Amino acid sequence: MRECRLLFFFLSLLALLVNPWFVSFSQTRPEGRSSSLSEIEQKAVIGRDLIFHRKYDEATQHFKKLALDYPSSLTGSFGQMAIWQARMFENYDFPFDKEFEEISETNKKLTEKVLGDPQASAWELFLAGAGSGLRSFYFMRKGSALKSLGEANTAKRALQRAIEKDPSFSDVYLGLGMFDFWRSVYTNRIKFFPFFSDKRAAGLAQMERANREGRVIGSLGDFALAFSYYQDRNPAKGIPPLENALKKYPDNVIAKNLLASLYIMRGSTPQAQAVIDSLLKSNPEITVAKYFKAYTYYREKKLPEARHWYEDYLTTKPTNEWTSYTLYDLGMISLRENKETEAYEDFKKAYRADSNNSAALKQLQALRRKEPRFGK
Repeated sequence: MRECRLLFFFLSLLALLVNPWFVSFSQTRPEGRSSSLSEIEQKAVIGRDLIFHRKYDEATQHFKKLALDYPSSLTGSFGQMAIWQARMFENYDFPFDKEFEEISETNKKLTEKVLGDPQASAWELFLAGAGSGLRSFYFMRKGSALKSLGEANTAKRALQRAIEKDPSFSDVYLGLGMFDFWRSVYTNRIKFFPFFSDKRAAGLAQMERANREGRVIGSLGDFALAFSYYQDRNPAKGIPPLENALKKYPDNVIAKNLLASLYIMRGSTPQAQAVIDSLLKSNPEITVAKYFKAYTYYREKKLPEARHWYEDYLTTKPTNEWTSYTLYDLGMISLRENKETEAYEDFKKAYRADSNNSAALKQLQALRRKEPRFGK
């Protein structure tokens, strides 16, 4: 349940990453075939570095200028979408929904023009797929599953046209592989979606191909595969790529959040605590780190310490979803402490905070069956 909620955010980052701006480059020059990149692609690399190094104000001005200098290109608008999404993703909250939606509308209009142009370049088609993918995951997070599927299909169509336009542009297989992998994950979970065959293995194979042959993606393939390994609950394969990414971007909060989660999944709580403590020290505004610190204590069965950090996290007024998950965990602590009345109240508050929290509802129902007085 907790992993499912985290997955929505990780997918949003994946969509954000499906473009060559956020790849491993040296300073402002891309690895390998820098001479094959156009002028706008070279400039986009600069903006990518600003985002990964969390220089968001500078990145915003940079991409706004690109939007003015190249008004028909998706580069400027998508860069701004990526900035707002990254800022919201760091703390798993949504203070910039309005800003994201405004620039997303601009991007969508340009995307329609690109898709309607038979002469559109592979670069612009690649960005059209990236932008549509980002909107797809945004709509999924908002609970609009049908809108999400529509944008995902647009993303795939754009990416297929990009590879048809330039068959050597193997980087595109990263996006196509992600489409197959994550569509399989979601459509097999949501009952009202039409049945699709499980293409996770095929998707991983495409991502691996892009990672081997891609001329611009660099370590982006490692990011995509790491998130996929997280979904498959395979931290042994998911952790190394993130550790490598942090060597290049030591201040990247998003990578630290995911790395801590993978350490927890692996049972490496000392390593998880070290990552979390570094976040709390260097980035106190990233309050979700308090939740992860509580959860590591919970996994270690250090219940008083876990309770302290969960309650501290609640004082930061997290989103309804994270409030719900925190209250659910507090309820589980109360159950372990044989405090059923307190547990019932926590589960009730958790379900009221987010009615999608089915785990809280199941605990409420179980307590009501056990103790009829709770149903009164």
